Parts: sequence; structure tokens; C-alpha cells
Amino acid sequence: MDGADINRYADLRRREKAAPATVNRELAVLRRACRLAIRQGVLATRPVITTLRKDNVRTGFFDR
Repeated sequence: MDGADINRYADLRRREKAAPATVNRELAVLRRACRLAIRQGVLATRPVITTLRKDNVRTGFFDR
């Protein structure tokens, strides 16, 4: 598994109409799995996993 595989997965999920926040949560799970695999000696290095930009981030919740 490498960074290109992770990017292909994220692209596939977006083509399936998954929300960016959903894809980001799935990528966070993959990131954690990679860290655990390194700790167990299954992976030698962790691939770079970047999250998607979310345009619907809430703002103004605590406005005066």
C-alpha cells in the first residue's frame, strides 16, 4: 500500500458521491491502521495520507 493507493481510494469514494467528511473519517481510520501495522512490524513505512478539503464547515456558532 502506498500514497497512490490511498488517493485512488479517496477518488473512488468521491465518485460514489460520499461526502468529504465521510471520506476524511475513512482516511483517518486507514491512517490509524497504518500506524498500528508499523507498530506490529507489518509495514515498514506509513504512506502519506492527506484529507480532503471540506467546504461545509460550520462557522459562526458562537457569534455574539
